[in-house]
Parts: sequence; structure tokens; C-alpha cells
Amino acid sequence: MAEANLEGTSFQEADLSQATLSGTKLSDANFIKAKLVGTNFGTCPLHGNRTAPAADICNANFTNADLSQAHLCGADFTDAKELDTANFKGAKYNDKTKGLEKYKDKMVKCLNCK
Repeated sequence: MAEANLEGTSFQEADLSQATLSGTKLSDANFIKAKLVGTNFGTCPLHGNRTAPAADICNANFTNADLSQAHLCGADFTDAKELDTANFKGAKYNDKTKGLEKYKDKMVKCLNCK
């Protein structure tokens, strides 16, 4: 079965709660203000995403998720699951990003977002 390719798709303000997106190509997708409660990203390539500002990703599962180069400014990762398995190398964050404190050594502080 081929992987779904949703690169560049806008999920802005979409409710994807409890969705299983594992294996779906989501690079450069827009998750601004999306509700991702309990969403399983599994092995999704997510680099380049703009999950901020105010993406609701409470309880989302990030098992092996690729968040490299993702724009995570303002996103709240509080209670997100399996973050230790996710790749945050080069992801952007700011002071409003929550729940990723222990990964900031792999991330880049964004100077454009306030």
C-alpha cells in the first residue's frame, strides 16, 4: 500500500483528533490552530510544518515523528506522547512553545516570532 502524500495540505483549524496519520507525508502541511488531541503521527515526515500559533496537540502521539525543521513557535506539546522518539533537530521554537523544554538543545530559537 502506497503512503498517502499530503505535503503542503492545509489542516488549518481542522479537527484531526484521534486520527492515525502514521506514514503519511505531511512536510510543509499547515496545522495552525488544528486540534490534534490523541493524533498518532507515527513515522510521518513533518519537516517544515507550521504547527503554530496555538496548535492544540494535547495528547497527540509523536512516535518516531520527524519534526526536523518544523516551525513549532507557540505550539503546546503539554501531555503529548512519545516525544523522546521524535526528531526535533533544527525545529524552531519560541518562548510561547510549551512542553519541549528538554529538547531545546536540538532546536533553534526563532527570532521572528514573538
